Amino acid sequence: MYHCYLLVLFHRKKVKAKTMFFFIHKKKIPQVQRTIDIMLHDVIEDTDTLADELEQLFGPRVRSLVEEVSDDKTQSKATRKRCQIEKAPTTSHGAALIKLADKICNLRDILKGPPRGWTSQRCEEYFSWSAQVIAGLRGTHDGLEFLCDQILQDSKNRE
Repeated sequence: MYHCYLLVLFHRKKVKAKTMFFFIHKKKIPQVQRTIDIMLHDVIEDTDTLADELEQLFGPRVRSLVEEVSDDKTQSKATRKRCQIEKAPTTSHGAALIKLADKICNLRDILKGPPRGWTSQRCEEYFSWSAQVIAGLRGTHDGLEFLCDQILQDSKNRE
């Protein structure tokens, strides 16, 4: 995980070299933190990583956000999807930003080419469900919401 953190720092060119040390300009720290949040958003639900491990490496703020956006995999898929729709309006601002960014990535990927085995009906259902989650996140970030709307409209234009 620490290597991912360094990769983000170096790749996004938010680090300035000074002799053998690297420093982050303090105005850029929130951008780097958001990048880390987005990279780690599904680490608990998709890996064996524990919330305690995440907190030890990245602190309580990251743990809290990741837990907030993680689905409870002990529940059925239908229940998890319903919970995302129901919880969206009360999601914290930080978690809502992550959810919107995740929806943008997932929806774009499906538009480019659905996952293997997905029927057009399953794609339509995913877009419909995503639209409901996005609706609950309205008021979070105009730019991300605009991108979501564009992608949802693109999917309708392809039907």
